[in-house]
Amino acid sequence: MHSQPAVLFKRKTLDVAVTGCLTFGLLILSILSFRNHSGPWATAGILLGVITILLAVRLFIALKKPYLDLTDNRVTVYNGLLPKANHYSLEHIQGAHTNRPETYIELLGREDEKTVRIDLHPLDKADRIRFIFLVESSINRKFSHRHR
Repeated sequence: MHSQPAVLFKRKTLDVAVTGCLTFGLLILSILSFRNHSGPWATAGILLGVITILLAVRLFIALKKPYLDLTDNRVTVYNGLLPKANHYSLEHIQGAHTNRPETYIELLGREDEKTVRIDLHPLDKADRIRFIFLVESSINRKFSHRHR
């Protein structure tokens, strides 16, 4: 079986832009609140600074790492506030199911394996459809090579 190169699916451009604008806006608010040296404003500035740092890290990770990484053998999902990698092997996946392609896909394992549900909201609509097609093709290719 020939191996396909990894296919990377980035987050929606709008989501990344909103996170970037929010980070920049909170940075400005944090700086402005530090300029006013009274007690409550300094506390608000520190809190806004911490939130700004978390959003900046999230923005950096969103720009650096894809949301989904698909290879012949596995799907890697980077999600969460500070995205960590969740790896799901396609080796034991028997099928893929989706009632609503615009929201999620379920990767169905054997009876003893758990079902994995992957949220597709962070992707553009065209990437959602492309991801579903590639996952189903990969699963079908696996079964067609087994039955030869």
